Amino acid sequence: MSWLSKRLHWIFFLAVASLFYLPLGLPIKARLPNATFGLLTVGFVYLLGRRWMNERTGLFAGCILATSLVFFGITQHDGFDLAITFWLTLALYAGTGMLTERLPERVRRFSTFLAVAMAGAFLMYGYTASFLPCAVIVLAVLLTRSSSQMSKISWQEIFLCFGLFITPWLAYEAIMDKEMLLRRLLTVRTQEAPSYYFLPTLLAAFLPWSVFLPHVTGQLLKHRATELRRDPVKAMLFLWVCVLALICSLARLPLLPGLLPVLPALALLCGETCDKVFEAPRTPEWLQQSLLCLAGLCSGAVMLLKLPQAAHLWQQPIFLPLYHSGSLVSFCLSAIVMICVGVWGMGQPLAALGGIVISQALLFGTLTTLGLLWR
Repeated sequence: MSWLSKRLHWIFFLAVASLFYLPLGLPIKARLPNATFGLLTVGFVYLLGRRWMNERTGLFAGCILATSLVFFGITQHDGFDLAITFWLTLALYAGTGMLTERLPERVRRFSTFLAVAMAGAFLMYGYTASFLPCAVIVLAVLLTRSSSQMSKISWQEIFLCFGLFITPWLAYEAIMDKEMLLRRLLTVRTQEAPSYYFLPTLLAAFLPWSVFLPHVTGQLLKHRATELRRDPVKAMLFLWVCVLALICSLARLPLLPGLLPVLPALALLCGETCDKVFEAPRTPEWLQQSLLCLAGLCSGAVMLLKLPQAAHLWQQPIFLPLYHSGSLVSFCLSAIVMICVGVWGMGQPLAALGGIVISQALLFGTLTTLGLLWR
């Protein structure tokens, strides 16, 4: 794809959306790749949640991922930013299957999925992304002390399949574009932003569901992390988030490729928590506090948009369109505050979760109408 894209002036194709065509000649938007990979990622998150817990957990997890702020926004942009997220989500799906299946035949089937995902991640982002799932699987086995499951995994077959998948492409690049091959094998991408940017950016990217994360983290680490030791899937999801956050912070990898693959794991952890409170007679206290926190964040955003003293904060080019449409955005955020307060007063868990989803739909509809998600 890299060799082909340079010779087709791919950047020009992506810059002008109407130049992106189907083979049949039908005009489509250049946002199709990201939208397609995003839809596939949501589908695998649903499948993982259904296999892990039940169908409702999968639905919650898919809904949470699809309505998170940055994930939905990236699906509206041109490019292939969500491709690496899809491949790593497939690796996460395969890794959890390898840790939970009892039959060696099924473990071998998930091992093939892992090899395919590693190959796709390697071709999109290099060796750093391809070997990350293997490291997380080994750490999850050590945390859960499931050495018997480790004996069922044939690492030789995984790396053999991985090599078979990537060798034709690397040979093709070696013949057509040696410079791209060397850059793929030797270049390590970095960012100029400080390492502490990752965690605040992650919390902002996962809004509004990031208000659930304090409770989710507390439950995972309660009683010396006994839940993590008993549940291999939960252990792998938790380690997936921690390892990615650590690598992206210390190695200072680019924020977007390191940020997006964390969101599916967070969505699954939050979806499992939402499934627990779904049939509760009353809204638990942590969910009520999350609603009030979300209402407070929206109120603060309205104040920043309206106060003249805060006008200098919106002078960055990325924020200027939002500032110029401040009246409509402020009205939308005010409506979200009313929804959050209303469902908080109802005291029903289903109403609370539904209110957050409706709030996100209202926000995304407003931003999309203004053209602020696909500029």
